[in-house]
Amino acid sequence: MKWRGQGILVAVVLIGAGAFAYQWSTVSTLEQEVLGRGIDYQPYIQRVSGFVEEHRRWPEAGEFDLPAPPVGGLFRKAALGPDGEILLTLSAWTITSGRARVVLAPVLQTQANSAAPGISRLRYGCLQTFPASLERIVCRSIGSITNAEVAEGNANAFNEWREIDASAQAHERTFMAAVATARDTRTQCDSLWQHAERDVIPCLRAIDATTAENFRIRNQQRFDGPRLRPEVIANDPRMLEQFNRECDESWRTLAAMTKSMSKELAACFDRP
Repeated sequence: MKWRGQGILVAVVLIGAGAFAYQWSTVSTLEQEVLGRGIDYQPYIQRVSGFVEEHRRWPEAGEFDLPAPPVGGLFRKAALGPDGEILLTLSAWTITSGRARVVLAPVLQTQANSAAPGISRLRYGCLQTFPASLERIVCRSIGSITNAEVAEGNANAFNEWREIDASAQAHERTFMAAVATARDTRTQCDSLWQHAERDVIPCLRAIDATTAENFRIRNQQRFDGPRLRPEVIANDPRMLEQFNRECDESWRTLAAMTKSMSKELAACFDRP
């Protein structure tokens, strides 16, 4: 019986040693993989983020499937938890926790521009790791987050999001109305060239047809060509003011040049 008991003890010790060796091997391999290639959480985050963007609410636990992890990768399984949590089972194994696991939790960032490439409204962090010692390995790239931070960050997030959307839509309606008005806005260049065609050029032509035609050819593009886009005017009315000042300055310059040629020609510019 003595030898039998010792045999059982030896077997237990060997099994324990093998388990510790296996644990060390899997955790060590996990750490090497993370240091070498990092951890890509984005396929799972993007799936949840797309749902939240479309439905304006958190998904229920298990409401849809997350992407299946690649075979032979760091993850064995990915599942959807409550309130957008992502539950990931890793390939590493420990004696105390079995398969290593990590729980990612999101905070809804209402101000994020989700239309921009690669931008998500959801900021995820590691909420829990099993065992806790794996946090330094698997949370290095994404950071950690506490239950309190999640609760505070999401307390009124969806209401704020709806208010921001409503404000943005109101601003868009106001802007488009301003654009429609700006399409009919006459610039100073329009007014000056209308004056040139109606009064100045006929007057010049009566004195010297060649001078009148040269004046028209050189200046028509400057005054009758360029236009400010309605969106520019609607976005910043000061751009129209600046454009009008530039039109006035150009008119004064060309008028001075033509006036210097003769008093008769100068009189064409002095008429109202």
